[in-house]
Order: sequence, then structure tokens, then C-alpha cells
Amino acid sequence: LNCKAMVLFVSCAAILPVVCTSQTSVLPKGARINNLKVLSDKIDDTTTAENILKSFVKPGMSEAARARAIWTAAVKYRHQTTPPNEFLSGEWEAHDPAKIFNVYGYCMCCCCSSIIESLNRLDGREARGRILNGHSVPEVKYGDSWHMFDCSLITLFPDPDTGQIAGVDDISKSVKDWYK
Repeated sequence: LNCKAMVLFVSCAAILPVVCTSQTSVLPKGARINNLKVLSDKIDDTTTAENILKSFVKPGMSEAARARAIWTAAVKYRHQTTPPNEFLSGEWEAHDPAKIFNVYGYCMCCCCSSIIESLNRLDGREARGRILNGHSVPEVKYGDSWHMFDCSLITLFPDPDTGQIAGVDDISKSVKDWYK
């Protein structure tokens, strides 16, 4: 173990018996403890969608800043590769933000879109999925317009005039204009 891992291991080894002892005093010897949640003030709480918002979205932030903070969370806690197959339904890919962040840590474009969409909806903004040249992307509505926050390919397109994040229609129009 390196020094950081050793400190973490020793810290957890010192803390867990105290936590477990206080909770297991009423349990029979050898009983299991389930749903143990260990948190630190040094890392974001990503255990639920609500806690993801509390960790990244702060009071007083503008709608644009809130949407970007959610995008930052998704970029931070997942990487791009073939999504996991849960074999739970016909829609086999995992789309739950807390599950992606804590269990798998990876997914592709449609799963990424669902993360951005669900967290923004939970935070009170409209959100929708779009297709951009065969790629699934999310758009978030604030300030009377739509803005694309692609955490799959870690892409934002700020408008050079306004600084606002562009939406799919704006991006498509710019590409078509460039080709002309």
C-alpha cells in the first residue's frame, strides 16, 4: 500500500469498529450490518440523486451555473465505455445517476444524457434528450432557450458572443453555415 492508501486504511480501521460497536450492541454475535454509509467532508456525497445535487449545486447559483455544476458531477464520476447490462428489463442499460456514479462508473451517450436530464429535472429545470449526428445528447432549458451539456464526450459549446452554452439547433446551424 502507498502512504495515502495506508492512512485511509488505518483511518477506516479505527473508525469502523466504533461505528459498528455502537450499532451492533443490540444485534446477536456474528450478525451482519447492511447499508453502512461512511461519509467524509473530503469527498462529494453521491449516494442518491438528491445528495449529488447537494454536493454540486449551491444556493445562490444561477440556472446556468446549476446546470453546469450537474454536468461537472457527471464528468467527474463516470467514464466513457460500453454501458453495463443489468438484465433487469428490456432497457438493459443503467440510467440511475447514483448507480452509475457509485456502482459502475461507466456508461455511454444515452446513459449520460439520462444522468444530465434526471438531475436537472430534479433541480427544477426542463430537460430532454436529442440526437446530434447519431449521438445522444441532453439539453437543459433555462433563460428561455435550450443548452446542450454532453458529459459523454465532455463537450460544451459556448456561444462566442454571449458566452451561453449553445443548444443542438444552434450547433447544427453553425456546422451547416460553416459547410456553406
